[in-house]
Amino acid sequence: MIVDEAHTARSVPEAEALLSRVFARGRIRPVSVGFGFGSGSGSLSGDSSSSVAASAFEFRQHVTADERVALARLQAARPVELSLDFDRVVSIGHLRHGQSRPAAAMVASSATSASAQASASAQAFLVRRREPVSWPEGSQLVLANLDLNALARSAGTEPGSARFRPERLEPLSPAHALHLRYALDYATSVFSDPALLRSDLIRGAAADALLASASLIFPTDPGTDRAQGGAVLSATLRRAVRYIEDHAPEPVTTSDVAAAARISVRALNAAFRRSLGTTPTGYLRTVRLSGAHDDLAAGSRDSVAVAEVARRWGFAHLGRFAQQYRAAYGELPRQTLSA
Repeated sequence: MIVDEAHTARSVPEAEALLSRVFARGRIRPVSVGFGFGSGSGSLSGDSSSSVAASAFEFRQHVTADERVALARLQAARPVELSLDFDRVVSIGHLRHGQSRPAAAMVASSATSASAQASASAQAFLVRRREPVSWPEGSQLVLANLDLNALARSAGTEPGSARFRPERLEPLSPAHALHLRYALDYATSVFSDPALLRSDLIRGAAADALLASASLIFPTDPGTDRAQGGAVLSATLRRAVRYIEDHAPEPVTTSDVAAAARISVRALNAAFRRSLGTTPTGYLRTVRLSGAHDDLAAGSRDSVAVAEVARRWGFAHLGRFAQQYRAAYGELPRQTLSA
């Protein structure tokens, strides 16, 4: 199935509705004139603010896709910040004719030269779920959504079971970055040309190149038969563990997990206790603490707040979160952030 559709929105709700055609959910926020690119330092402005009123909002989205790759080319008439939610896809971003980086996690070191920073800003980068990405007006943000099953096949991993757990947001080296950039540019040129898009041979070659490049630089995790801690799992428990790990930042109930595993709640609890020595709720808490730890370790005190990370991972009570975190990692969340 080939998709080729272009739309224009003239309000934030319309723009978010367009994003929902490509992603599970998309949030977009106009930002004030003085915000810093990639630093997360800009002030967000609501729809009713004078800064939004002073500058007409226009958002354009052009999506071309097949079963394995979806390319979304986004443009905004004013600076915006974007956060996305997606499932079973890997999303790679690249800004054309400007600078764009994840708002918190990709700030260049002060020791980096200006030329190196300019080169780095042109790199393709990994988009993380719900992590803001900002870009200036007049630039085009290209987002490539790669089907996780297709990425698993490219990496030689069993489709339907692979998970994606990268250790970093940017390619490991300039050579890796250039390789990914070339593959993404080639795929973008093919998917942007209606005639080439409808050529199974040419489109397939472009998708293959992009998937192969992404699987090399941001590898999938094939260890789907094991949970955190290394326990070998049955097929039923694998479904439950996969559901918890894929939906950990979301509201999750034991009934949700049981439905995903296709067993009763009672049988689910018994299986977790027998194989993992814990309950589904206990395992969910472990996964959420692990996600919070990763975010804190990757952040800095200037751009990340402990309370924000706690809320992102479903911890409403900050004091209880700090206690559970210290029990798991031997230090307080603020100590991980400071380090």
